[in-house]
Amino acid sequence: MRKLEGKKVKFIAVDRKYRTEAYPAVAPLDSKLNTFITGQHIDPDDDTTSGNLSIKEITGEIEIKPEARRKKFPHVINEVDPVFILHNHTYDCTLNNDNKPNNQKAYAEAHFIIAQTRIVAGSKAEVSPKHKFYLEDKDADAKAFVTNSDKIYEAQKLIREKAAVEDYKNLIMMLNLSVAGFNVSYRTLNDTRLKEILLKQAEVDPDSITVAFTERGTDIIFIAKLVDKKYLNYKPGNGYYEGNKFLANDLIMMIAFIADSNNGNLVSKWGRLLKESEE
Repeated sequence: MRKLEGKKVKFIAVDRKYRTEAYPAVAPLDSKLNTFITGQHIDPDDDTTSGNLSIKEITGEIEIKPEARRKKFPHVINEVDPVFILHNHTYDCTLNNDNKPNNQKAYAEAHFIIAQTRIVAGSKAEVSPKHKFYLEDKDADAKAFVTNSDKIYEAQKLIREKAAVEDYKNLIMMLNLSVAGFNVSYRTLNDTRLKEILLKQAEVDPDSITVAFTERGTDIIFIAKLVDKKYLNYKPGNGYYEGNKFLANDLIMMIAFIADSNNGNLVSKWGRLLKESEE
């Protein structure tokens, strides 16, 4: 769970409906943990939740004891009363000199909200269609933006400085094979258009470009060339074949196949065929 201590945080509504009205969130029951997800619950896989409330304490079936522990939870979130998530509202999670929340209610509610991962994303970058809110963290968002911008820069730099014009079609073939939804016919495009497509792909998914300049990328390009020349037959959903001979279910397994020394003679044959076709 993202740590909110010492911060004043906001949750931003992705669903426009909840920019003008509160979202009534009720703690869901997690059947695996056998508890309600309140942000004050116990998660055996998270050591920081040791000493939190049991399911019976959350529901009020038993009293929170001893007194010192009860004082740690002056505002208990239960499984019945909703917590209203407010768009752009400031939740004070700062701590006083005794390391206790300055605002117990806001602290408890904020930790409840961030625990609702089915509707609340941990940051803007993590938002998916299922989410209704995300935690506003400008420092984290700035870091994510800079990191991604650096990745884009490096990927585009590789295209400009490491890829010769004759490599563009190989990169396109690799992307056709390895990136879902990517389908470009290099035969109908000139070099400028191919470079444009590669640079734009670097903006969308820089990792899909940078992998091409690694050993793994070399293997994928090799496989893509074999498929392009029809020395191998790739049937989406059914795997890779040489003629009628089945080789691998998917690209990962096909990479493993060519790396297997037991298949060295066959891989060498494919290499010779490609070399002869390119001469």
